[in-house]
Amino acid sequence: MSKKYSEDENYKWEDEYQWDDSYSEFDDRFDDVEEEEVPRRKTTKRTKSASSAKSASGKKTGSSAKRSSAKKAAARRKKRRNKMIMVAVIEVLLLALVCLGLFIVSQFNKIQPPSTEGEQGKISFGANGDAEVNDIPFGTLEKMEGYTTFAVFGIDKRNMASLNDGLSDVILIVSVDENSGEINMVSVYRDTYLQTNKDGEFSKINAAYNRGGPVRAIEALNTNLDLQIDHYVTVNWFAVAKAIDEMGGVDIEVPEEIFYAKIPEAQGGGYWLNSYIETTAAATGLPVTYVKGPGYQTLNGLQAVALCRIRQVGMDYGRADMQRQVVAQLFEKAKKTNLATLIAVSKNVFPNVQTDMTLSDISALIPGLTKYYMAESTGFPSKRGAAMMGTLDCIIAKDLLTNVKELHRVLYGNDVYVPSDKVIELSEYISRESGIYAD
Repeated sequence: MSKKYSEDENYKWEDEYQWDDSYSEFDDRFDDVEEEEVPRRKTTKRTKSASSAKSASGKKTGSSAKRSSAKKAAARRKKRRNKMIMVAVIEVLLLALVCLGLFIVSQFNKIQPPSTEGEQGKISFGANGDAEVNDIPFGTLEKMEGYTTFAVFGIDKRNMASLNDGLSDVILIVSVDENSGEINMVSVYRDTYLQTNKDGEFSKINAAYNRGGPVRAIEALNTNLDLQIDHYVTVNWFAVAKAIDEMGGVDIEVPEEIFYAKIPEAQGGGYWLNSYIETTAAATGLPVTYVKGPGYQTLNGLQAVALCRIRQVGMDYGRADMQRQVVAQLFEKAKKTNLATLIAVSKNVFPNVQTDMTLSDISALIPGLTKYYMAESTGFPSKRGAAMMGTLDCIIAKDLLTNVKELHRVLYGNDVYVPSDKVIELSEYISRESGIYAD
């Protein structure tokens, strides 16, 4: 208000009603005055009844003001009530998140701890970890920057058994481009003839895990393939089967040559696929459910695992290709699944998993999960032959150096790979011992 009104004895507004938010009563009165309906003047001569009507109108105006004030008070109470409800909802949500976090931590603690040559404890990998790495040329290392490299091992072990050893039927190397989200995957064929320890022993690559656990297996992959693997995950067949079941199965083409492949009578007869289903059921404790015919269909966990184990048809190459198909489908389903399914997976699968990753490592991957996508996948070695190495029927890289170049192209987009002296040495040795050279 201006100064002159406060000094006028007829308009002492500033003295009687200060312009302060605390005087809500004045605001209500002022609003009531603005909202008051002004009676229309009649053109006819005023009568007693008109005078009475005016008096009634005045009473009506006062009543309207009271109703308006009551409405505003009710609106204020409703606003306070809504605020209290919102606070209560937020508190409930926070409590639910805390409970969920505690549940996830409790499930994560069921994951089997890593092992170093039989000794359980903390393992670290990468350039300065527990597994040795080659002296890789700078140009090759530079191409690997910005990627996280994982090794995934599938061990032929029963439900809840220790994952510290065992023949690794599945060996996957997975590179994740942290910037683009691109994922590339290479299956290392389990029968590939490579150096399996730092003392110079050569054998099928799947023996490395059985003889020295994850550290020796990762060391072998680093040494033969010029890698610096950052993390590993080991699972048994039960974990894979349960994960597939919880995700609703996988859609796979069952080839006729696999479905109708017969076991020689000398080995008992029957069909290979049904036989693998029975042995996998015995190992995992899952009920037997046979595949009814060839063709494109949805397989449950037991059926899919059995299909991924067959190597009597298509040898190790067909089996590894099937494994990559299953892994790719599981990954896509995991990206789209709901919270209840993920909780069920963690409850059933985690006790049959071993990894060096911490809860914080895994949590860091979750926010960007939707940006990750599967790109290229292949098998190693892509150029290969076969030979008996002593008593072992092995896959031979043709030659190792050529195949490692292709591996780095797939995993890291490196078309100018420069090998370490160690890979050159191993490549020459394997060619010389097997008699198989590059084309």
